[in-house]
Amino acid sequence: LLHLSMHTQEYNKVVEEYTSRIFRFAKKMLYNAALAEDVVQECFLRLWEKRANVEKGREKSWLFTTAFRECLRILESQKRS
Repeated sequence: LLHLSMHTQEYNKVVEEYTSRIFRFAKKMLYNAALAEDVVQECFLRLWEKRANVEKGREKSWLFTTAFRECLRILESQKRS
């Protein structure tokens, strides 16, 4: 497991590796670059907050699952508006 003492360097490596992929994924779901950027920020904020619960080596699937759920949440809130 990633420990609460996860080094900033390790976190930054994950951010660097997956930011553009998560952005493209979210933009395809939302058709909106600004909302896709929000999804990216939310995903990496949650990763940092929940780093003790994310298995090392499973960051990619965790991030994409989180991005997918966040996109669905946004789409649902837009439907209600």
